[in-house]
Amino acid sequence: MMSQNINRDNYRKHRILIVDDQSFNIDAALIILNTSLKLNTAELCSLAYNGREAVKKVVESVQAFRGERCGYDLILMDCNMPFMDGYEATSEIREYLYARGIHQPIIAAVTGHTEPEYIARAVSSGMNQVLSKPILASVLKKTVKKLHIS
Repeated sequence: MMSQNINRDNYRKHRILIVDDQSFNIDAALIILNTSLKLNTAELCSLAYNGREAVKKVVESVQAFRGERCGYDLILMDCNMPFMDGYEATSEIREYLYARGIHQPIIAAVTGHTEPEYIARAVSSGMNQVLSKPILASVLKKTVKKLHIS
């Protein structure tokens, strides 16, 4: 049964979930999405400040769509966060959606670590791509266009 405090309208329009424990990184992503890609971030983006919150938002999104789909097409996931890191959150999100036969969103690691072992860890946790901080607008633009988010 769905919790009473889930705002269905928000989950119907929010298509991008930005996950980071540092608000300035979230602000940077919002600025890039808004200025470079001309997206209405207030309408399209949802925010989470750790992996636990991200998993909760994905679950709530699926519940808002009555188990038929995840409302997020793109998740920008920081890797190193308190409570639950991005690797674990990604694995949980992937398992949750897979168990229900729900289409998987693109999950992009957003990290300052570009060493091969971190990239391998991101991919093995279920992330589709790795974006280095600061986020490159051109790389994010390609992903957003591929998903037809506007």
